[in-house]
Amino acid sequence: MKRNIILLIALILLLSCEKKQSKNIDVYENVNSEEKNRNALQEVKPIEVQKKEMYPQWDDSAYDDKVTIEFSLFTEEKQNFCLYHNIRKIEGINLDSYTEINSWCKKNIDDLTVVWNYKNGAILSLETESNKYTTKRGIRVGVPLSMVMDLYEQDSDVFSWNYDNNSFYEIDLKEDNLFSLYYSEEGISIDAANFIDEEIMTLIFYATDGVITKIEIKCGS
Repeated sequence: MKRNIILLIALILLLSCEKKQSKNIDVYENVNSEEKNRNALQEVKPIEVQKKEMYPQWDDSAYDDKVTIEFSLFTEEKQNFCLYHNIRKIEGINLDSYTEINSWCKKNIDDLTVVWNYKNGAILSLETESNKYTTKRGIRVGVPLSMVMDLYEQDSDVFSWNYDNNSFYEIDLKEDNLFSLYYSEEGISIDAANFIDEEIMTLIFYATDGVITKIEIKCGS
């Protein structure tokens, strides 16, 4: 009888220890889980940083051909906004906020409106009315429209607008041209084919009284 009582007491003590140990493990796991959650919250990064890390290796070098790089706008700091190139590779650009248009992103960056692809950051269009930006050949808002002819005509098939029949007509066709240049009093449009994406790239100089008032670069129709 005495032996049975001793065994019963030992069993109660054993169960009590196991329960206490289990409780300590639960407390530890809860504390550890809370700590992990706290650390996870602290590690949340801006959405554009996350995207940059998701697509850091997207290679846009195929668009470094001599034609595509003409469809660029440069800042005085030599930042280069080039059609089809990854906007996330441009240093000093804050992309924490923007307007979403389906799978596109749109933002005004220091008087330059940029639209780019959400997934890979490829620039789809550029537009500015500021003289802070120049084309690869040095054209900016505020200069005479005639400068465009001076700098681009030599590499272009040239067409002029006929106001009598509302259509363009050929002025000068070349054997080895980079562009097609369309001239009117309202401005000049320069087109070139992008054979990778099978789209037309367009550089437009809008003008009033012979002076450039806006520059736009875009791809597609």
